[in-house]
Amino acid sequence: MKKKKYPKYIEWFSPEEMHENSRSWISQLAFIQHEQEFLNGLITFYMRQLADTRLFKRSKEIIQELLKKEKDITRLHDKVVKHESQLDIMLDEVDQPKMEQAYRDEHHDLIQEMEAYEIEYQKTKKLLFKLISEIIKKEKQHHLLN
Repeated sequence: MKKKKYPKYIEWFSPEEMHENSRSWISQLAFIQHEQEFLNGLITFYMRQLADTRLFKRSKEIIQELLKKEKDITRLHDKVVKHESQLDIMLDEVDQPKMEQAYRDEHHDLIQEMEAYEIEYQKTKKLLFKLISEIIKKEKQHHLLN
């Protein structure tokens, strides 16, 4: 069996720190869900302009990526909640080295998955804001010319 390679500091995480990580992730995901609702409203508001033939391909890609990220939120949230509920493995007084190591491995995987998700989500969100900004600028120019 191939041993996972990651920094030894994960071994030093106390159960309290892992609990705090999990609670923080749940909070971040809840915030992103609310933010996603805002972005969906923004997309709906500018739908006519986003469907414009000059922007359609680009806007379609961004919207599809946002929809994918929205689905990932639910999957990640469920995964973190499940992980959090299994924290008692680390807290009980029973010495279970394999189960404790498996929990640490899963915690490490979640650290990486959350970081990767946030980076990709931020990239997609920036692309959407850039696109909406372009639309707003064009509308202002059109309004000023008329």
